[in-house]
Amino acid sequence: SDSPSGQSAAHAPVGASFALQRATAQSQLPPWYSPIIHFEVDDIQARVNAALSLGGRLDGKIQYETHGAVAAVRAPDGHMIGMYERASGR
Repeated sequence: SDSPSGQSAAHAPVGASFALQRATAQSQLPPWYSPIIHFEVDDIQARVNAALSLGGRLDGKIQYETHGAVAAVRAPDGHMIGMYERASGR
């Protein structure tokens, strides 16, 4: 099926990955959050800006850690989208 960008899954960028994780504990299911989907991105600031321009809201700040940068954006429909940019050289 086609993605929102109009690309089919068969034309996803080389090295793209999709991971699903099952919540195994009640503490992973706070009542105010909907399920979260995470994407690894090449440029977190550009992707966050794109999400904000489409009506998303940044949930906290972009966190820059040793392993890379992470951010969470709440989509206009309320779902949480996580983004991760691997630290360069890793």
